Amino acid sequence: MDNCIYLLGCRTSYTASNSVEKFNLNFPESGWKKSTPMPKENHSLLTSVFKNSHIFAKGSSWSAQTHVFAVKSRKWTSVPCDQNFTNTFIPTSDRIYGFPSWQYCDVPGAQWKPVAKKVENVLFGIACGSNIYLFAEDENGISLHLYDTLQETATKENTMTGTTHVKDACFVNGNIVAVVKSLNEGWLLKEYEVQKSEWRVLTGIKDEQDFNKIFSL
Repeated sequence: MDNCIYLLGCRTSYTASNSVEKFNLNFPESGWKKSTPMPKENHSLLTSVFKNSHIFAKGSSWSAQTHVFAVKSRKWTSVPCDQNFTNTFIPTSDRIYGFPSWQYCDVPGAQWKPVAKKVENVLFGIACGSNIYLFAEDENGISLHLYDTLQETATKENTMTGTTHVKDACFVNGNIVAVVKSLNEGWLLKEYEVQKSEWRVLTGIKDEQDFNKIFSL
């Protein structure tokens, strides 16, 4: 670890580019150091992840490109991908997966490759080693599926009946904690007990509470 913070800035202007800015915790007086900008056509970010000292980013332009920033060289390269590619990157132990297009990319910088679609209507997911827990829409609500990337198999774990939205999720002590919206109860913080394959409500979330992502520290 280089004891630095890397910020991929999202620009709202159509003419401005996204740049990675580096902040060294050992020398805070030096402030932020900006890198070479991402290509200008990616004026708005859809998704980005950090893996093996590389930042993978996908912009909202129509070009079929994933842009990869190498932290050591501070340079951007582009990796071709499906034009209608994805709005979610999920890093596993040795790859990055793109959904809902069902593609993966070995790290760093290899080409994107397709895998057979196992689950329809994927919203997003979170990884645990080589497995990915996928949240997907179905006729009853939001379902949770366990996708084994090594075997390329998917198992439906559970359905949250009456759930209309999933905002975000993370792992806490081996279980999944998620911010979800229920038809009858509004926004809730729920925990999925992996060993029991059951959801339970932890607490409600008021409408005025501002949340975007949740983290386990």
